[in-house]
Amino acid sequence: MNGSSRVLALVLLLTGCIAQVGDLEPDASTPVFDDAGTSPVDAGQAADAGEPPVDSGVADAGTSMPDAGTMMTPDAGSTGTPTFVIVGYEGVRRHSTDLGLTWSAPQKLGADGDNEFLLRAVTYGNGLFVAVGWKIVTSPDGLTWTERTNAQNQWLGGVAHHAGLFSAVGGYGYSAWSNDGVAWTASTFRNAEAARTLALSPSGALMAATDPGTWWSSSDGKTWVVDSMGHGSSEIVWCGTQFKTASSCSTLVDKGDVAHGGGVWLRVNWMSVERSTDDGAHWATVLNSSSGLTGVAFGLVP
Repeated sequence: MNGSSRVLALVLLLTGCIAQVGDLEPDASTPVFDDAGTSPVDAGQAADAGEPPVDSGVADAGTSMPDAGTMMTPDAGSTGTPTFVIVGYEGVRRHSTDLGLTWSAPQKLGADGDNEFLLRAVTYGNGLFVAVGWKIVTSPDGLTWTERTNAQNQWLGGVAHHAGLFSAVGGYGYSAWSNDGVAWTASTFRNAEAARTLALSPSGALMAATDPGTWWSSSDGKTWVVDSMGHGSSEIVWCGTQFKTASSCSTLVDKGDVAHGGGVWLRVNWMSVERSTDDGAHWATVLNSSSGLTGVAFGLVP
């Protein structure tokens, strides 16, 4: 082959390679980033299923690690107006229908103090917000509230909705349950220890933590048994794959004073409400309250 032929063959070879490169499709596994350097994948999308959980505590057998963004979102799959409700001292209740940016005027039950008007916790389920303390009050939308009869003259400090039931735990070993959030029945007695927090696993297991650090478990909110003792904190959460004390859980999770919905996190910080749109990396104050705040809940209101 003379020199001209070799040059021509080389040009043809290079032209074919360039054509093949131009026809290549991007690898589907390669993440695509927008101009800000962030992936368009929704923040609530589940983590890689192959990522092993790393933690210690009481595991919930048979459950996989849920996405932190949807772990405790009530009535998954339902539709409605995204609504946050906050509660606290003086029986204050306020709600937001724009993901925590603006809030309704406060509604109050009575005088300030650790008294019969204090609402200690709130949850959402079965189309109803339920707030508890010495009193139990319910609302279908966060605006119109109705007081219900407490089964005993004792306060409740933690409340959850699970498997079509509401469960609550509180002072002096008192627990209660309800099918609809309206009519309440006392549960089995939990000795005389006060429980201020109640955690729920994705499988529906309930765990209450008492002031002395005893954990009580229940599958239905009606019957409670001692799970373990000697825990150093009275605040319990479901932390990824197991129940843990709140102070030992490094993951942002839904709990009594923190709630997630509509792609944002809200937390009550005594006299203020703070909001995060980046899974807790940054928080901005969206409300300054004249009443101390104790709980926040999210629901999709029909």
